[in-house]
Amino acid sequence: AGLGRAEERAVLPLLLGVSGSRRRMPTVSSGTLTWTVPKDGLHGFEPTNRAGHSLTVLPREHGNAILMFGGRELNGGQTNDLYRFDVGECRSPRRGTWMWSMQPTAPSRDPPPPPREGHSATIFRNYFVIFGGLGLDGLLNDIYHFDLDTLVWSRPETSGVLPIRRHQHSSCTFSRNLVIFGGYSEYGDSENDVAVLDM
Repeated sequence: AGLGRAEERAVLPLLLGVSGSRRRMPTVSSGTLTWTVPKDGLHGFEPTNRAGHSLTVLPREHGNAILMFGGRELNGGQTNDLYRFDVGECRSPRRGTWMWSMQPTAPSRDPPPPPREGHSATIFRNYFVIFGGLGLDGLLNDIYHFDLDTLVWSRPETSGVLPIRRHQHSSCTFSRNLVIFGGYSEYGDSENDVAVLDM
């Protein structure tokens, strides 16, 4: 069984965690649930092998693209680099080139988020939003957003009770809210709590 009408079927790219020097970019068709590997290969400035990164689909008005942030590289170091992966037209018949590039950023008042892995990332309006993760000095509960129009990183001021520091959690946006769930906390436990930030 497919996931939608024929005219809505798309090819969805997935970047898997890697071991050794192998890098794979399989895709799955949402119409047939069939795995394939792009025949034309990948182009551009590819990221290093890593795990613990995030992949977030951009709103359509910002192109058919995915942002990849952070993670732990094969050499063991954490990173805070931001890549853009343009996938062309995903609907059948597929057109365009699979193209990696470093996402340009503009000078900002706030520094970019520090390196991390196991964070969460989501889209809120025209912002790419990350929360928490495991940083160089331990677990985090900070929030940063990247303006997709101005290309500026910011660390917004928030109020209320901060969620406990965590990584390997999940997040999503719902209406005006950023919702954080679960993960492994600073207390060494797996959590099942929910924290909501009014954006």
